[in-house]
Amino acid sequence: MHQLYLLFLRTSHALLLIAQPQSSSTATASQLGMMLGIRSRQAYPCKPEDSLHVCTPAGATNHSLPCEYPNLSPFHQMATAHSDVCEVHPTMLETWVRDRSTLYKQHLTPSPQNVGWVLAAARKMPQTKVLLLTRNVSSTLHAICERALHDQKRASRLPTALEMEGHAHAIQAWQWGWQSQRIRAADTIWQFTYETMERQRERTLRSAASVLNLPLKHGFVD
Repeated sequence: MHQLYLLFLRTSHALLLIAQPQSSSTATASQLGMMLGIRSRQAYPCKPEDSLHVCTPAGATNHSLPCEYPNLSPFHQMATAHSDVCEVHPTMLETWVRDRSTLYKQHLTPSPQNVGWVLAAARKMPQTKVLLLTRNVSSTLHAICERALHDQKRASRLPTALEMEGHAHAIQAWQWGWQSQRIRAADTIWQFTYETMERQRERTLRSAASVLNLPLKHGFVD
C-alpha cells in the first residue's frame, strides 16, 4: 500500500519538520509546537523575498541554487502549489537547524542535494531523532481535490486529469525518496500514521514528544 511520509528531524538546537503536502502537517506542527512551548513556522525559500539570496530561479549564474524544478521533474506539479518545494541551500538549512525556539515545517523534497544536507546536519547533532508520519496516497489526492473545491481563488476550476496525474507522480516520488532514507536510517526513525492521528491525536503527539525526549510545557488542545 502506498503511503506518504512526514519526517521530523530532532537536533540539539531545534526541530525541523520535513512534511509531505496534504498530510495535516500544519496542524501537527502547530499542536506539537504548542505542547512543547515553542513556535512553529514555515519558511518559503523558493520566493525571492524570503530567499536570503541563497535560492534563485533556475539558470542563475551565481553560487545560488535553482528554486524551480523543470517540467520533466517528478516534483514539478508539487512545486507549482508550494513555495518551499525546491533545492534549498545548506546555509538556509543550517539557519533552520540552529534556531533554538522554532519548529520549522518544510516540504523539503528528497533530492540528492537536500537529503545530503539533512543527513549532514543530523550527523553533527548527537541523539538526532526522526519521526515518520505516513498517509495513504489515495486519500491525499482526494484531499487535493477537496482543497480545490473549498479554495475560493480556484473554485472555478478543479484540477485536470493531467494535473492530478502530476500530483500522483510527485507524491510517489516524494514518498520513495524519503522511504529509501528511512531504510538506511532505521535506527533513527519512529513511524506513525495520519490515520492513527485521526483516531488518537493527543496520544500520538505525546508519544512523538516522548520519542524526541522533550518535556511537555502545555497540555493538548484540539
